[in-house]
Amino acid sequence: MMLEIQDIKKYFASGVVKAVDGVSLSVERGECLALVGESGCGKTTLAKILLGLLPAEEGRIWLDGKILDARGRRKIQIVFQDPYASLDPLWTVHGILSEAFHARPGVGPQEQERQVRAMLTEVSLTEDMLVRRPHQLSGGQRQRVAIARALLTQPRVLVLDEPVSSLDVLVQKQIMDLLRKIRSDFALTCVFISHNLRVVRDFNDKIAVMREGRVLRTGRWAEVFGPAGHPYAQQLHKAAFEYTT
Repeated sequence: MMLEIQDIKKYFASGVVKAVDGVSLSVERGECLALVGESGCGKTTLAKILLGLLPAEEGRIWLDGKILDARGRRKIQIVFQDPYASLDPLWTVHGILSEAFHARPGVGPQEQERQVRAMLTEVSLTEDMLVRRPHQLSGGQRQRVAIARALLTQPRVLVLDEPVSSLDVLVQKQIMDLLRKIRSDFALTCVFISHNLRVVRDFNDKIAVMREGRVLRTGRWAEVFGPAGHPYAQQLHKAAFEYTT
């Protein structure tokens, strides 16, 4: 098992708000798990716990069969919803990508340079982008830089937190096509957080539906959203695919 989450709990407001309430999940090596649900259901809070950005009140997380510690958390990387906010506005693209090697201190300068340029090609950016700063890039280009930076750390698990929701429809498709490509090229294990079922439908191996801090159902698409699925999951499916405006 690549990633295992057991009975994670996170409360806010002195225990009144149960942001994550006893969540248990597992992700196999090379598998992609979609974590879906309406805004405020606990998806992003769980991601922040995985990354060590928030402490959990209770529960354990294993990565590669070992209890997740500070060193292990460096092997979990995230691509955020808003690429502009997640990239240092004062740094060039070259500096942003080179920062990834802080997680890989054994890589020498020449090899770093080679890998940076190779990763640019992987995410369909040109080398002239290296001297630009985030404000000189389009939204799609910024997200490609964020993806490249995460991949350069050679993560064991990649968390994608609403990675296309801030982009227009055409760019969403381009970024999803890129994510499919790199998932294949790098045999990625990932957790894909989204409120948009249309985005995750063809990308993920398993779906976990969250509501009010709890996981209601986990399984393949047909298991979660089919006739035997949880009523709330069926409501989400209907809202995404059946309602018209």
